[in-house]
Amino acid sequence: MTVFALLVGLLCDAAIVGSGAWLLWVNSADSVFAGSLAGTLLAFGACGGLIVLRQLVLARLTSGREGMRLRVETLLVASEMVVLEALVTAWLATGLYLLGWFACFAAALCLLAAALQLMIDVLIGPHRMQPLTRRRASLAARRMFSVEVLRLFAGLCGLLGLLVTAPVHGWQPEVLNPLIFSLGATVVAAAGLSQAFLTSFGRGAVAHKLSSESAR
Repeated sequence: MTVFALLVGLLCDAAIVGSGAWLLWVNSADSVFAGSLAGTLLAFGACGGLIVLRQLVLARLTSGREGMRLRVETLLVASEMVVLEALVTAWLATGLYLLGWFACFAAALCLLAAALQLMIDVLIGPHRMQPLTRRRASLAARRMFSVEVLRLFAGLCGLLGLLVTAPVHGWQPEVLNPLIFSLGATVVAAAGLSQAFLTSFGRGAVAHKLSSESAR
């Protein structure tokens, strides 16, 4: 199940980067953000929807298994860094501008997602461990620390990716600023929606269980 969840997560990550970067590319004019507003909104809407789907599917696959969830997160973060590094290396080797744009988009997303997830884990991480026994909570805390260290490296990897792909974005405010702002807003909104859905589903499951028990 861990391998399956990892593959699902990686496929979702590829779809998120692929859809967002490609839709912005085909909608571009003088720059990737000079195209139509509808096309830009579609690109980030697709990204946000896929992020929500990714979170819900992974939460479903690891439901009630905190250890498995942390293992999957650890493997996902490590795999994402490897894929980003491979993408940047492929662009440097080929010089293809489109490949460089995909690497730039992936690097920005990696940086922003890592930063947001670090903040989320700091805020709600302790609450996730409250239902666990002392021994299991201690083990989960150690695994969580490993995940956070990896997330920190993922953020640094994303920042390094933006530095290396400077020939693509050229530090142009009309490219870099909208990319960071729009991706950041998309990631935050998707995280909020995911949490709202998960909370709603959790309450629904509890209510269904209580009604079933009372019916007996």
